[in-house]
Amino acid sequence: MRGLVPLTDKPIGLVPVVIVIQISLVLCMEDPVFTYVAEPHHKPTYSILFSKILRPATLYSIVTTFHQSTDEPYMVSLDEPGDMLSGHTVIKASIACHSGEVVAGSLDISSQTSTLTLRIPPNIKNSSYSLRVQGVSTGRSTLFEHISHLVYSPNYLSITVQTSRPIYSSGQLVKFRVLILQTDLLPYNDDLDVFVLDPDGIIMRRWISIYTNNGVSSLSFQLPNLAKDGTWLIRTSIQDQINEHRFQVQTYFTPLFEKEGKNTVLLNFSELLEPVTPGLELRLDVTVTELLSGESMTGFSSSRVVNSQVVVEFVSRRPLYWHAGKPIQGHVSVSYSDGQPLSAVDLEDSQLTVHILLDGAVQEDQTILVKREHDYSETENYMTELTDSARWDMFVERVRATFTRSPSSDPITTVRTVYTYANPGTNQDRSQEGNETRAGSIVVWTNPGEEIGVEDYVVAHVKTEAVPDGFTSVVLSKNLVLRTEYHPPSPSPLITSISVPVSPDMAPVFTYVVYAVTRAGHIISDSVTVPVSGFNRYEQTMALNMGKDYRGLRVEGIASGDEGAFIGFHAMRSASYLMQAGNELTLSRVMQSYEDLDTNLKFIEKLEKNSRDGTVASELFYLTTQNQARDSIAAFHILNLGLFTNAEINQDSSCSEDEEYCASEGCYNKQKTCDHIQDCVDGTDEISCTPLLTDPDDRYFYSVKRSSRNFFTFDAEEGDWGWREIRKNDHEGIEFEPLWSPSTGDAWYFTAFSVSKTLGFSILSTPELFSSRRPVMAQLTGVASCKRGEQVSLRLSIHNMLHEQMLVEVVLRGSSQYKFVHVEENGIVSSYGARLSSGDHQILIYLDPQSQERVDIPVAPVIDQGHVKVTVEVITQAGHVILHHDLTVLVSSEGHYVIDQGHVKVTVEVITQAGHVILHHDLTVLVSSEGHYVIDQGHVKVTVEVITQAGHVILHHDLTVLGEGMLINRHTSIFLDLKSRALVLNYLDICVEETPLVPYEIWRRYVYGSPGASIMLSRFNRYEVSIVFISMPVFTYVVYAVTRAGHIISDSDSVTVPVSGFNRYEDEEYCASEGCYNKQKTCDHIQDCVDGTDEISCTSLLTDPDDRYFYSVKRSSRNFFTFDAEEGDWGWREIRKNDHEGIEFEPLWSPSTGDDWYFTAFSVSKTLGFSILSTPELVSTSRYL
Repeated sequence: MRGLVPLTDKPIGLVPVVIVIQISLVLCMEDPVFTYVAEPHHKPTYSILFSKILRPATLYSIVTTFHQSTDEPYMVSLDEPGDMLSGHTVIKASIACHSGEVVAGSLDISSQTSTLTLRIPPNIKNSSYSLRVQGVSTGRSTLFEHISHLVYSPNYLSITVQTSRPIYSSGQLVKFRVLILQTDLLPYNDDLDVFVLDPDGIIMRRWISIYTNNGVSSLSFQLPNLAKDGTWLIRTSIQDQINEHRFQVQTYFTPLFEKEGKNTVLLNFSELLEPVTPGLELRLDVTVTELLSGESMTGFSSSRVVNSQVVVEFVSRRPLYWHAGKPIQGHVSVSYSDGQPLSAVDLEDSQLTVHILLDGAVQEDQTILVKREHDYSETENYMTELTDSARWDMFVERVRATFTRSPSSDPITTVRTVYTYANPGTNQDRSQEGNETRAGSIVVWTNPGEEIGVEDYVVAHVKTEAVPDGFTSVVLSKNLVLRTEYHPPSPSPLITSISVPVSPDMAPVFTYVVYAVTRAGHIISDSVTVPVSGFNRYEQTMALNMGKDYRGLRVEGIASGDEGAFIGFHAMRSASYLMQAGNELTLSRVMQSYEDLDTNLKFIEKLEKNSRDGTVASELFYLTTQNQARDSIAAFHILNLGLFTNAEINQDSSCSEDEEYCASEGCYNKQKTCDHIQDCVDGTDEISCTPLLTDPDDRYFYSVKRSSRNFFTFDAEEGDWGWREIRKNDHEGIEFEPLWSPSTGDAWYFTAFSVSKTLGFSILSTPELFSSRRPVMAQLTGVASCKRGEQVSLRLSIHNMLHEQMLVEVVLRGSSQYKFVHVEENGIVSSYGARLSSGDHQILIYLDPQSQERVDIPVAPVIDQGHVKVTVEVITQAGHVILHHDLTVLVSSEGHYVIDQGHVKVTVEVITQAGHVILHHDLTVLVSSEGHYVIDQGHVKVTVEVITQAGHVILHHDLTVLGEGMLINRHTSIFLDLKSRALVLNYLDICVEETPLVPYEIWRRYVYGSPGASIMLSRFNRYEVSIVFISMPVFTYVVYAVTRAGHIISDSDSVTVPVSGFNRYEDEEYCASEGCYNKQKTCDHIQDCVDGTDEISCTSLLTDPDDRYFYSVKRSSRNFFTFDAEEGDWGWREIRKNDHEGIEFEPLWSPSTGDDWYFTAFSVSKTLGFSILSTPELVSTSRYL
């Protein structure tokens, strides 16, 4: 039976039904079993408190308290049949699972409250565990024995992962750090396993049994070139504890151009037909078109509609309870619906009024005006503590908070129902005075508004009534019992103030629990949860020194922390930092990681501050929280505490493991929390459900997907320039790290943290803002390639970032690979044949403050083909910038060389069926003293004389200087008619193309290379000559004539061709005696020549060497091992030593692929000549495994 009996006719004053029970031994591995015994006057003698959560590598404490009667002196004795036997008592405890006992211990009772501590091994696994506690007397008889089921939790460490950026693209390097802290906030220095999983859950990288450096493990891995898009995971595994951190991977290809900017869009929602719901997502799509290329790019940005109304709410996630004789403490927050705090301007004339509505003999409405005692900044929330000053014989019914932004604005009101905390044995009629006193009570509270740190003291105030045996206090944190103390009874109704020392293992929150036994034999309890600031026990600083390099190229990072601590810092581009996507290490993330270690944290009052623009990381505040249970049994259930006792416990009011308590009565299933269906009568299961705008998962995906991607989102080139670590354990607490500033101007946010061996974790409170915008910034752009002989123009953009005028000197550095193109009068630059000069060239420019200027720099590469690096320097008093532009010169189809000076190697290949010959000719191009060519085009004869006493030699070398110019297509047709007279007809001698760079002009002549042609003579008409040009275009006239001797001569060719007689065509061969025959009819078994020349020396098909060669290499298709580029030469070795003794040993690396290999060998002796291996040696590379 489960139910509650109301105290009054009001639905809020309720107490549970009390059933008197006594514990007897019944073995059960799941839950404690209670046997009801009809002993109404039974006096409780003991109570055993323990945690129901079992974690590996922790100290598990069991608190035993023996109770005494007010009529008898204290003695360590238990009830046995017949008499009260005083003597020695031993408490034995063991934790076991199905495979056997895990840990056991015993303790001799020497005081009224004793603690037995068991050290849990770190290697325990997920299983069903049970706790067995025995009390043994002096005579070794069992006084009591209890068994209870324990809940295994693998989490015993705080794990937080930091990545270098929230979003990555394929092929990028992912850098990340794993921060691991123990329950005492000190670093974890042991092994761990780390895995990287793709969206399909496939392990892409793993690190096994790696160790940390002061609790930090820094790792990196390369994403595949075709990484799958989606959410990737970094999984950390320590024993059974598994933590996962997510990051996004998206495919990105660099577009032709990108445009990034910020604009404000105003929307008028009044024109919409339907009202706009808060949380509605709006998306803005933008398309930008580049007119020159006609390329269009699209992008988007999204935002959400936020209710601009101020929200006033109680911070408590559980119902508020009123304890008789205890001040009410609560917290009220004033903010916007998305957690954005109010600004200082909004709070300037505001006030918060709290009304406490009392119920009792006379209902009263007490008003507390809450005033601000100091000015609140924009990042500070408006909070207050509520204290009840009413009489204790009345109880609180409701609390109402009213916030007024200004005297003229409408007030905002919120009301919270207050329930009555029911102590066992309380009389149902609240109007009768003294019933609560006779039943007994215990309450505890702390002073509100004080920030507690490690090594401070927390003052707890405990008020007891009708508690004859004193009370026991327990310090509980992370579901571990840390400290216990017995407090003897004091004359009622005095308040006992207790100073509780704060240790690091009590952070980030601890719960102070007090419990006692009343005269009626009931267990009563109360608790208060107090936040502790356990981090930042030493100051973590980060500074950037830019005074050592005024150019802004280098910056010095100065990070300080504790001596020998691990120090890590990181710089994020503003666009990535403002996402606040959870990749950066923040104090709130480290605090939230401890929520997996303490189930009580889900009931504590906490406040999270968010920033809409992302300039401030989310901040988390834990607040002092009173007992949020309706009675003692619910209090133990919420705190995950188990209790063995022979005192009276209302078992009917308890809930099962998978249930939670309703505020007034009954229980509800945990899985039905926030399912929009009210299961509790008072609606406890639907209180403080997280709305969409504050859901962490929703905020994460909204942050990383709210805008389209660009180059700086992934920032593969310069995004990690500020990722640095100081791992030396012997530094003195401050380190100087030189950094190269990125070339792109932007705002960067530096974050830093450190981990000390003795003081734990500390983090930079506010990010350090750094601007990579240098005093002078320049960018050099231009085409990536050009053809030989072309001129290119490079565009230099110079930005003055200072607020003063700047004189800038631009220098084009000289090079043998390019020349400067001079600009003639009136700004005219000749497209071809322009005036060129070598060496450095300068120009002075005045730049106004905060302005920019563009400078066009024309250059002409002078190499035939290859890569050219153009160097430009921008020199100012505020900085010096050196820029480079890579230019590729492409060779033309004719392949003529056009360098100014230097050495040229001409390569000619002669390919025949009988062989392949490669010839090289070295050519030196000389330049005159003025730097110009002696001739532009034509023949040069170089004469060299060698004079000795023995003789005189004169040598000549013919050199042809070829013309240079741009390839222009021109249509030319020439016909020579020699029948009656020499007639030359020219047809269509025009330029057939026009470009913006080279417009058609009649007076321009474009010479490109050396034109050539072939002459075909008709065999039937000896006086008809037709000219067929080899290639287009031809820009010079070629004149042919016929001499009296019957020869054709040309002014461009010294070779004469006889006209008389038969001339063979190119596809013919001469017969031995006379005539010609077609080449294709050679060896066709048909005699075409009279003398049979075409059928002489014909080789049969099977013995033809060439045929055998081509048959061998073409008889099958190709595969990878045909070419075998990687391992085909593993056996190619040479022994060139001339002093060996005739035998040598050569180690070889066998190839990785299994196959058969034939080894051949030969040698050449100085005296005996050539020798070769008669039979190839067969070797197999197939391995056993």
